[in-house]
Amino acid sequence: MSTQAANGGERGGNPRSAPNGISIMQMNFRGNETTWILCQQELLDRNVRPDIILVQDPPFSVCMGKNVFRGYKLIRPVSHGPCLVVVLVRDNVRVRSARPFGRRVVGVEIVGSNGPLVVMSAYLRHSTGEGLDDLDRAIRWAKGRSPRVLVGMDGNGHSPWWGPPCTRTNPVGELIEDLILALDLEVVNRPDCPPTFVSDMGHKT
Repeated sequence: MSTQAANGGERGGNPRSAPNGISIMQMNFRGNETTWILCQQELLDRNVRPDIILVQDPPFSVCMGKNVFRGYKLIRPVSHGPCLVVVLVRDNVRVRSARPFGRRVVGVEIVGSNGPLVVMSAYLRHSTGEGLDDLDRAIRWAKGRSPRVLVGMDGNGHSPWWGPPCTRTNPVGELIEDLILALDLEVVNRPDCPPTFVSDMGHKT
């Protein structure tokens, strides 16, 4: 799910342009090294080079600073050890500052032609919404840095707000809805898009 400060990233698929023309892609790798390698090769084969890639559940090697996509710098919430989110930024994109908010949220301030843009990668625990308080702090920090804020998140919450429209809201979804309202955010997902997560049992959510 992607949100922006109400005043732009799409999950998976093709990169999408943020308000100042920076292309952004979001992906969850479920900690899989093979998927990470194949994705990098697929992007190279298709000559797709998003400026920013917001990653949830990266492989352990990436958290350790290895196997970074060629031509990208790695921004992670911890300097060593396992992490649950990272941000990849193309070498030609200028980063003004980066800040971690626990293992589940990291924010990056980008310098763009139309002023700064803050992007965040976030990953909430499916059972409890753990990470939501960190995300709240991160968004408040980001709004102090720029009026342009974009969050690429695997929130593990279900709601018709981000689709599909027939979705029943679950407890974590309710918590995310409350955060969106409290911080005056706007959901930029296309609500008619089909689910993008497929479980090991083949269930789509």
